[in-house]
Amino acid sequence: MRASSGPCTRAAEGLLLVDKPKGCTSHDVVAAIRRAAPTSKAGHAGTLDPLATGLLLVCLGRATRLMRYLVGHDKEYCVVARLGAESETYDAEGWLAPRRDAPLPDDLALGEAIAAMVGVHEQVPPRFSAAKVRGRPLYEYARTGRSVPRQPRAKVVTVYNASWTRLAPDAVGIRLTCSAGTYVRVLVHELGQRLGCGAYVAELRRLRSGPFSVGEALPLEEWVAKLRAGDFSAVLPLREALRGMPAFQVSEEEVAGLQHGRPLVGRLPGGAVGEPHAVLGPDGELVAVVKYRDEDKAWYPEVVLSTAFEG
Repeated sequence: MRASSGPCTRAAEGLLLVDKPKGCTSHDVVAAIRRAAPTSKAGHAGTLDPLATGLLLVCLGRATRLMRYLVGHDKEYCVVARLGAESETYDAEGWLAPRRDAPLPDDLALGEAIAAMVGVHEQVPPRFSAAKVRGRPLYEYARTGRSVPRQPRAKVVTVYNASWTRLAPDAVGIRLTCSAGTYVRVLVHELGQRLGCGAYVAELRRLRSGPFSVGEALPLEEWVAKLRAGDFSAVLPLREALRGMPAFQVSEEEVAGLQHGRPLVGRLPGGAVGEPHAVLGPDGELVAVVKYRDEDKAWYPEVVLSTAFEG
């Protein structure tokens, strides 16, 4: 039974750390949370493929206004790459083509190829991805066999480190940290090309997104059960959703000014100019996110959260 659609409470808004199960999309996770929670406002920060498991950040209620600050986090993944074949989707969900024309690499060649992953890359989203062209995801064009009108522009991503363990002659486990927006499937596909034997993602798990770890997350079914029962104890509050962001506290008068779009003046920046800062009211609750403009010597609001609760 769906949770009550009546007025939401403050406890029902914030950030949910979900351990996404295999076989569902990120949209499916959000839909399940939305059906169980007493609010229709929900969204995720950082897509995971259906094959992938692990940490998915889901924002509930007013926390959806903060998603712009969550999608840019660095990520950490654990991936199992299968060697000796290629996939049209670059993972185990696609049609596989064995590569019998090239031997499997020894440990030396494998280590050198994985070391080459580290660094800056230009990536074009794969044909089977959620990246959109003309308002439609690429996978819709790929599944119908239609040619893509115009490929998305390549983006620059960074792999900061990569360690590996050989699991079998044709399988390797890789743990890597990378910038937001990195397609791990593309990295593994390129690994297979570098080795000459082909490779695809057999398993993928997100371990971390910025300051949030999968060790803090709850399985989706547990979240659904909690929300349906009205148990919001594991929902991280709005301030915690911006964990790691510098913050300062203001008076009630300054809160009122922010709610009317007025900047904060008379305060020196506590960090880099242009870096977002969380603003806390006298009670410690998050009321806004602001940035400092040096030319005006003032903090300008980017996001303002009303002190009067909104469902």
